[in-house]
Amino acid sequence: ITSLDQNGNLTTASDTLKKNLSKYLNEFRLISDALDVLDTQIINFAIKYWVIVTQDSNKVQVLQGINNRLIESLQKKYFQIDQPIIIDDITNVIINTHNVISLVELKVFPRAGTTDGRKYSTSSFPFSNSTKNGIIFGPLGSIFELKFPIHDVIGSAT
Repeated sequence: ITSLDQNGNLTTASDTLKKNLSKYLNEFRLISDALDVLDTQIINFAIKYWVIVTQDSNKVQVLQGINNRLIESLQKKYFQIDQPIIIDDITNVIINTHNVISLVELKVFPRAGTTDGRKYSTSSFPFSNSTKNGIIFGPLGSIFELKFPIHDVIGSAT
């Protein structure tokens, strides 16, 4: 399981919550069933992209539009434990933004530790080794989080 902190970010559930959940679920299990309440590994990530936009468009406005659409589509409420990141979904959001001609480059990469004063989870793993057919699979029992979307969605335009 995982829970939210006071800022709405994913965090490890307290021991009290885990004990209460175990006690509650224990009443509904069969005698032969076993019950383990485990912590979820939280994996923070960021996105960096480069697009080509129409000549008559304002690059800053196009980038803001892309960033807003990505932030909306990658909200925590849309992720579940063991759900992968599908790179084509991110690509689709970007290329279907008004005035975008082409997506030149797209990188999805992990964020861990502290970066510019922002504290991310300590969990990380090599995304490149876990990407298959355009899908990034996290470790078993993990959840992805775009923790600081304003800082973790980085775009550039030509």
